[in-house]
Amino acid sequence: FASFQLMVAALILLLGGPAWMRALMMPWLFLIFAWPMLPLESIVASPLRSFTAKLAGFVLNHIGVQVVREGTALYSAPDLAQQLQIGDRFRLDVANPCSGIRSLSSLAMISALYGVLALKRPLPRLLLFLSSVPLAVAGNLVRLILLALGCAWFGQDFGDLLQRHVGGVAEGTVHLD
Repeated sequence: FASFQLMVAALILLLGGPAWMRALMMPWLFLIFAWPMLPLESIVASPLRSFTAKLAGFVLNHIGVQVVREGTALYSAPDLAQQLQIGDRFRLDVANPCSGIRSLSSLAMISALYGVLALKRPLPRLLLFLSSVPLAVAGNLVRLILLALGCAWFGQDFGDLLQRHVGGVAEGTVHLD
């Protein structure tokens, strides 16, 4: 993919010279967003999964939905008064595709495009582009919390039903896609 990117740059320089390269620099750089994110997914996805699960567990415990976190999985806490064991209300697992890397790449692309089209100075463009990281994490966190709340209020079947409409799921455990 890098060689294709360099080949396109060479063709631009060959056909139009440095003037064309200056004029087409942003579209040429934007071509990077067409690259597959597989290497980035393996590097960034695991820390994002852990961070999101940890933060969601913290928030849920503080708003009154008691959860137990094991790695990247969230289970409803046991409730001896209602004779509920760990995970009886819900079981959520933040899988690799659910880490937020997809929304991060989408938000980064949209923020870069908006920055180029709407903002004049480089610093606001850079700040907008960098803000895509916390926004992607926040969006994934809200999605996980809402799914956990829905499962806590309506039961695990709610999460299973929701997940079947979003994507494949292992029976009994909701994976965020």
